[in-house]
Amino acid sequence: MKKCRNCGFNNMEGRELCFKCGGALEHRVDLEPGKRLERLPRFDLEGGLLRRFSRVGRGVARALEVDLPTDVSHRFPYVAGALGLVPGLGQVYNRQPKKLLYFVPAFAACLAPAACFIATPYWGNTFVALAIAVSLFSFSDAMATAGRINGQQFTLRGRLALMTYPVFLLGAIGFLMGVLAWMNWPIFTLYYIGAEYMEPAIAKGDRICGEAVSLWFRGPRPGDVVRYDPPRFRLSTGSGDYSVNPQNGWERVMAVGGETLESVDGVLYVNGRELSREYYPLLPGNLPLRFRIECPEGKYLIVISALAEDEGIINMLRRVVHGGGAARVPFLVGASWEKACIVERKEIWDRSRFIYAPTTRRRVLDPKGPRFADESSL
Repeated sequence: MKKCRNCGFNNMEGRELCFKCGGALEHRVDLEPGKRLERLPRFDLEGGLLRRFSRVGRGVARALEVDLPTDVSHRFPYVAGALGLVPGLGQVYNRQPKKLLYFVPAFAACLAPAACFIATPYWGNTFVALAIAVSLFSFSDAMATAGRINGQQFTLRGRLALMTYPVFLLGAIGFLMGVLAWMNWPIFTLYYIGAEYMEPAIAKGDRICGEAVSLWFRGPRPGDVVRYDPPRFRLSTGSGDYSVNPQNGWERVMAVGGETLESVDGVLYVNGRELSREYYPLLPGNLPLRFRIECPEGKYLIVISALAEDEGIINMLRRVVHGGGAARVPFLVGASWEKACIVERKEIWDRSRFIYAPTTRRRVLDPKGPRFADESSL
């Protein structure tokens, strides 16, 4: 090992310049005064135009280059890379705060338009892709810089290869999530809506992202939009008895154990307090104008507001409606509808967080603001 007299870095044998500071490791005495080193001829595989672009790229890289810190001798590359997924954090870990001036504005310049145009075709996806690209470049830079501090050397090809690490990791996590979902133990779910029974709140063709992780640490709360399986109940009509089996529905949790939900002329109250509109069912126009449901302890009140069809949330109801077609669920099932609105915890599968496709339908499903109308939004 050759120790640099300038910075003290241990270099490998055969190096003439210090890898860390660039200083000369040996004093050259074999050159005559005034004689310059001649560059070795290089086999040129690139044209003149490409060579000029390469020179410009190297010039920009040198202008943006930040010196390696001299007060640290070791950094953990994977820690730096993980922090670098948030542009700027990995660079701060590597003691290069100057790079914040490069990464933070670039990331903000991509993320802000992505948030503004998230529901705009093409533009929303374009800015999201640019924000992800900045994050991947920050990851590569942080990890490569940590390696350079430790004495490693990275070429451009190596830096580009580092960008594939998060992509590969996300692919492995996605595969694992798919296997767990297939085993009926979903952590994150991506669901395609193939029916029209929840329009306009949830339309046919929507793709919903859900998760069950938060439900491990807390139970469903009022306002959460959940995917669930309501209990089976019987429906008696003039033409006979029918077994109604609601399944695979999306609705908002209205109340928890010990609370009472009441509708007075279409206005909803919980324990006598008026609900904010953000906490109403997904299709409030389908509810009876007057009803009162008490939620038992240990259970959840999820009001069925969907227009039911064979392929939708309530099976076999089209046979009950004269002439077939969609059915207004509450008015059809009467008192049995109230029983179907009381749900146990085991019948709630996951929380539906947002609609991610198509682009024009993107929105968060969680409610905004306070639960009750008399509460302040501050």
